[in-house]
Amino acid sequence: IAGTNRYDTAAKIASQNGPNNFIVLASGENWPDALSAGYLAHQLAGGSILLSAQGFLPAVSADEMRLLGTKTVVIVGGTNAISAGVEAQLRATPQYNAGGTETTGQRNLQVIRLGGANRYATNKLANEYAAAYDGNIVGRTAITFGQASKLTALVATGENYADALSAGPATHGIVTSGYGIPLILTNTAGLVPEASGQLTDLGIEQAVIAGGTAAVSSGVSTSISG
Repeated sequence: IAGTNRYDTAAKIASQNGPNNFIVLASGENWPDALSAGYLAHQLAGGSILLSAQGFLPAVSADEMRLLGTKTVVIVGGTNAISAGVEAQLRATPQYNAGGTETTGQRNLQVIRLGGANRYATNKLANEYAAAYDGNIVGRTAITFGQASKLTALVATGENYADALSAGPATHGIVTSGYGIPLILTNTAGLVPEASGQLTDLGIEQAVIAGGTAAVSSGVSTSISG
């Protein structure tokens, strides 16, 4: 699946995923917020992720929302990632039925912004919103054969993208459970307060760290265990 650029590729992937009332919109100019969007998109009835520039909404992203019949756009990131102007444009855009040929005749797009002061705060907002949405909960899994399943989170460095990107598919969780698994970002050297807060707020019982100690230090592992 390939488009002429990253925005077009995201739209083509969303098209393959099919119509949905929800779209998660993240920056296409930097990576942290998009990595925080996977668990959120899954919890929102399997919605897709589209990309935006900071200062403008690419036409291909706007067109795909229309074709998918989007009713609600959840922006992941503050105005430094996706501007207030893009948000205003979305709020002024009519809702369309799937197929994009006619409006619903009801209202414009609903827009929810989940943007914190930094990537870790945004990650916390996105994960906690997703876990609370419509009574959904954090998924359970057993990481050792014969072990009882436990409420699980993935943990990866927020200072680089490779490990968090590799862990992305696991945010879908166990298919039969219907619940996803949050991906929590932290610093390499230490467990940031936003990550620690999520572990507590979401009732996490076990964490799977993606990456070696050069990515997530043994100190972080010790803090999580504590």
